[in-house]
Amino acid sequence: MTAPVTIDLDDTILSALDGFASTMARSRDGIIILALQEWLAAQSDFIAHVKAGIADAEAGRFVSQEEMERIAGKYGAV
Repeated sequence: MTAPVTIDLDDTILSALDGFASTMARSRDGIIILALQEWLAAQSDFIAHVKAGIADAEAGRFVSQEEMERIAGKYGAV
């Protein structure tokens, strides 16, 4: 099933959208659908990682102090 959706885009976004559509030989709709699919997938992955992190924290699984110091030292934060 599909349903029409209306959005208002400023000239800058519309111009960029049309440029990508032309370059990729796709319609505006095709580019918007692709962008939304990728954004939704990224958000789903993010939420899954956050939930996994919360589950680890609730189960008492944390990075050790030594590991944190090693990581911080690697980037010059210590």
